[in-house]
Amino acid sequence: MMLKLLHVGNKSDLPQNRIQRFWQELDKDSGSVDFAEFTEWYLKYFNLAQELAMHFMLCALCGRSLSQDLSAA
Repeated sequence: MMLKLLHVGNKSDLPQNRIQRFWQELDKDSGSVDFAEFTEWYLKYFNLAQELAMHFMLCALCGRSLSQDLSAA
């Protein structure tokens, strides 16, 4: 799953220390990750990236720039 989330083709392209860091952030208590822990971690790191990508796509479709959108807020 981690390879897909990070858009990595081969496991060897993902450094072991990065996997360990993610695991430490994911699992806070027991040596295994439950759904609540995964969801919190996923939303922290991946949901924002998806929202920004969608925002850029919508700005491009509407002919607006991100700076125009931010100044209107």
